[in-house]
Amino acid sequence: MTTINIISQINNFFPIDYIELEDLYSIIDALSKKTIELKQQSRKINEKDRLAIENWPDLAKQDRLDEILLTSPESKTALSEAINAYLTKVLQKKIAINDEADYQLLQQSTFYYLYLFQDTFPLINKSKPWQITDLIKDKKEFIEYCFALDVFDRNDTVKTIENKYDTKFMHYLNQFIYAMEEMLECNIIAISPQMFQQKSSTIFKSSLNQRRFLTERPSHILYFENEHWFTVIYANANEEKSYEELRTKFSDMRLKKLTRVEHEKEDLENLIIQYEPTDAGKELPRIKITLDKKEIKLLVGCTNNLYLYKGVNKIKDTTEIVGKIDVISIDKHIGKGNIRWIAGFQDILGIQLF
Repeated sequence: MTTINIISQINNFFPIDYIELEDLYSIIDALSKKTIELKQQSRKINEKDRLAIENWPDLAKQDRLDEILLTSPESKTALSEAINAYLTKVLQKKIAINDEADYQLLQQSTFYYLYLFQDTFPLINKSKPWQITDLIKDKKEFIEYCFALDVFDRNDTVKTIENKYDTKFMHYLNQFIYAMEEMLECNIIAISPQMFQQKSSTIFKSSLNQRRFLTERPSHILYFENEHWFTVIYANANEEKSYEELRTKFSDMRLKKLTRVEHEKEDLENLIIQYEPTDAGKELPRIKITLDKKEIKLLVGCTNNLYLYKGVNKIKDTTEIVGKIDVISIDKHIGKGNIRWIAGFQDILGIQLF
């Protein structure tokens, strides 16, 4: 029978390293008493678990957390029933709860990638719902921008896009988010456990299939639930802040990586690369690689697209994309990385590989 560590249960709620040792000892002591109490009220607890639970407080103080285990399904159920109330008390000590707010913690078990700042918790305030269209200050200007951006159907007009905006906004959310990002020059990461039904992931959705995250832009992390949108905020004992107020190079790096990883879960068989419009007209870095004893020059875009080099360090929307690079390291002028090529890249580069 599989055993379960109490620490993994706590980690489902929020990271164990967010809890002071004194609080951790207190939680484990309370849970040991409550778990046995719950079992006495219902099903019989097995003797192995009874002895283990009674020893939990001593094991915690000896820093032997890996030995705080349960074996029976009944004991695990009892622990789940008891744990949330005690962790909520710890959370209330760490966050200055506003009496007028209705906070919901985004638990680590589902939203682990939002735990970016030590001892600062990702929350939504359910007393402050809004709509994502509130980001748009001038609807007419935005609709015309969508039409000019050419991300809808080629037969769409300003009028048909306006109809989609008014009646089917969520159906075309991907296109509208992309247009918002471009018009407002920001990153938008939209999260929901209820919708965005992708093949292997129900978490991230952001700007078309590229799942772009451009670190030079401000960022909005949004949460959708029951037809309402909420801003993800970060809170500790002193104050609430937005991601943008707290962001660091590390948090940007993590969100950028995770938006890409979540996208790649959708289709593990085919590499889909889209032209990145913000690369156009910019001076892009050039790299040289050797394939089939032939030196190949490529340009690297801001989302790591690899474009065929044609004598200048700028690209047009007709420039051919040959793949994508994941940079591992750079030492002076020599770098290492993994390149994922599109189908038929040999013909584009004029090489023969066996």
